[in-house]
Amino acid sequence: MSDVAHPQDGDAMDDGGMSERATQHGLQPARWFHLEGRERRGPVALADVRELVLQGSLGPDDYVWADGMDDWRHVRDVPALVPPAALRATLPAWPDDPTPVLG
Repeated sequence: MSDVAHPQDGDAMDDGGMSERATQHGLQPARWFHLEGRERRGPVALADVRELVLQGSLGPDDYVWADGMDDWRHVRDVPALVPPAALRATLPAWPDDPTPVLG
């Protein structure tokens, strides 16, 4: 997915509900983005991306990107976004074995 631009440092950033302690230590949450077709959406908090997965709006073959990633990745390749097995059974877009395919 290297043909889709990554967000730039100057892009608007939602603090994603950072705790006061984390903010005092200068920590910033990762900015998450996802693609709808070829349109980039975000930044959003990790919790919002997880909710999109659980709602079925983002499936295992959709692309996401967050601060620190080299390139866009499929949702299925981001362990933090793969639903637990009990929930995958209720999500038609998810295969029985969503083992991340890294490489």
